[in-house]
This record gives sequence, C-alpha cells and structure tokens, in this order.
Amino acid sequence: MTFFLCGVEVTIQFYFFLILTLFTCMDRTGVISVMLLAVLLHEGGHILVILFNRLPIKRAVFGPFGIRLSLGKSRIPSYSGELAVYAAGPVSNLLTAALINLLPVKSPAVMLFIAANCAIAAFNLLPIRGLDGGNMLSAAMGGISRSGTVDTIVDVISLALLVALLAVACCQVFWSRPNLTLIVTCVYLAVMIFSGSSVK
Repeated sequence: MTFFLCGVEVTIQFYFFLILTLFTCMDRTGVISVMLLAVLLHEGGHILVILFNRLPIKRAVFGPFGIRLSLGKSRIPSYSGELAVYAAGPVSNLLTAALINLLPVKSPAVMLFIAANCAIAAFNLLPIRGLDGGNMLSAAMGGISRSGTVDTIVDVISLALLVALLAVACCQVFWSRPNLTLIVTCVYLAVMIFSGSSVK
C-alpha cells in the first residue's frame, strides 16, 4: 500500500503487517505493545533531527525489517549531520528512559517501558551495518577517511559480531535450550548487513 502524507511517499509492505500481526497475536504479556511504543519514539527521534536540519524526507518504507527513510537529493548532510541523524534514535530512547526513571511511580509497566527503551537503544547502537551504530561508525570514519576502505572495515566488524552471535546461538542449541529470540535476532542482523538497510 502506497500513499502520500505531507508530500512524503509512504509505502507499507504486506510483510510489515504480517510480522506485526504475528508478534501481536503471539504476545500474551503486552511486551510487544511497549516495544512498539519505544520503536516509535526511536524513529521519531530520527525524524525530528532530519526535520530540524531541514532535510527533505522523500520516502518512508515500512518493511518487515524496520522503517527505511529516503532523503531527497536536494541537500546532502555532512558527516556530522549524518552522525546526528543516526544518533537521534538511540538518544531519544535513552532520554525517555532517563526522564521516566525520574518519576516517583515505579510500577512494573513503567519499569518495562524503561527497559524497552534501553534495550532498543542498546541494540541499535551495535556497530553493525544497517543499525544506527554501524551507520554512525561509517559516518564517523567517512569524516576521517574518504577512501573505499570505510565500507570494508564496517562490513568486517558487522560480520565478526554476527558470527559471534551465531556461535552463541549454536552453543545454546547444542548445550542448553535453544534461544529463539537470539536466532531471530541473528537472522534480522544478517538481513540488515546484506541489504544495507538504513536511513538514506
């Protein structure tokens, strides 16, 4: 499904609805709803910094592995601008968690929301291509060196972390109970690395 919202072409793919529906149906605890709210705050942080820098958003694609924003070609951000855009998502999650932690109410729902924001921020800060951490690493290194070795270095770091996570997942399969969450995370990261999915 494709439509325009405030001049932005928004595409919501079928698999986005499918995965969202599956996770929602499987969730008996309400954790998915809390995680989705944390993800919305994360993406909102990216969008706020993009708009603050007056960068035109051309397209937003809601796919099975996240939201991909395409910026218009009229203005290309500097490396520091790219860093700010990529950092904005995790920073918005960490700020939200810190501010909510200051509230006097410490109910299980509040603590779950704080944990969800911290988990989304920590996961996205992994230096893996397609995640904010990998994109920040690429932008930071690109500001220092304009050679083609930057992509190679980021790819090597991404693959090394993926292999380490896969090794942990395999060990759990053979020596203890399989961790389905870790296996799904490894598949997700592999898709992110090989598709190069990011805010562009």
